Amino acid sequence: MTEFATTAHGDRVAYDRRGDGPGLVFVAGGGPIFRANDPITAATAELAAAAGLSTVVYDRLGRGESVATGRLTLDRELRRPAP
Repeated sequence: MTEFATTAHGDRVAYDRRGDGPGLVFVAGGGPIFRANDPITAATAELAAAAGLSTVVYDRLGRGESVATGRLTLDRELRRPAP
């Protein structure tokens, strides 16, 4: 089930969360356009969750359900805004 989080920049990021335990994050969008088109990552996240991990698979900004407008930069995706 898709969940959403809002970044410090105000962008809405879509993700799927599975399992409980230590966390493991998968970044969709490096190859496939978004997580729904990446069955290998989804299957791997399911296996990891079954093994006792908490997994998160999210769409990068501007991909899939993580809709974003304006200029997309690594700084926008990875860093907090300046105070």
